[in-house]
Amino acid sequence: MKILIVGPSGTIGSFVARARRAPRDRRGRLQERRRAGRHQGLRLTSGVLSHDPIRLGAGASLANGALESSVRAAAIERPRGLRINAVSPGVLEESLPSYGPYFRGHDAVPGKRVANAYVKSVEGALTGQVFSVL
Repeated sequence: MKILIVGPSGTIGSFVARARRAPRDRRGRLQERRRAGRHQGLRLTSGVLSHDPIRLGAGASLANGALESSVRAAAIERPRGLRINAVSPGVLEESLPSYGPYFRGHDAVPGKRVANAYVKSVEGALTGQVFSVL
């Protein structure tokens, strides 16, 4: 599974899940492509700042809000079967050492809950949704 990550600053990265991958033969790659075809679509990352801004975070709030609105609008224009969703997590427990001072009063969320939201976004049937993880 490959997940494209678009950060609030516009940076783009990708995450490729390799934890359960074993060496594959040609047939294994073909089966993987068939499985991936069932999950066609776009998954984006927003954030809590779209509805709960912080000081010095106006740009990130703007980007998050625009991204969430775009997901909802694009879903009605995408061809049938191509889904688009966003995951909007709060500040992660794992990032508190770096970002904690900016998110005073915010409840941190464990990375596992955010990962589950991505699984729901990829494997679920919904489109045009913003999965908030607070």
